Amino acid sequence: MPTEPVHACFDAHIFNGSQRVIVSVNDGENFQLVAQDGRPFEFDFHAPLDGKLHLVLEFPDAVSPKALGMSADARKLALAIASITFTQKGTGGTYGIK
Repeated sequence: MPTEPVHACFDAHIFNGSQRVIVSVNDGENFQLVAQDGRPFEFDFHAPLDGKLHLVLEFPDAVSPKALGMSADARKLALAIASITFTQKGTGGTYGIK
C-alpha cells in the first residue's frame, strides 16, 4: 500500500532547450513529461511503505553536440541536474539532493 504522495522537483539545465523525460517509479508508476530549460521539472508519485525509492529517468531526445554541429563531442546529452527536492505531501517533510 502506498504512502502519501511525494512531490519531486528537479532543477536542471536542459540541453538543447527541451527534453522528453520518461519516469518510472519503483517499477510501477510510469509517466512522461517535457522538461524545458530555465524551468524546474516536477512530478508527483507514491513512495512505498518501506521507504525505498527506485527512480528511473529516460531521455529519448538526448542528442550529441556533434549531431547538432556544435562540436566534436559525440556523447548524447540530455540534462545537467543542479538539485533534486522531494517533499512528502501531507507531512511537509522535505529532502534535498544537490
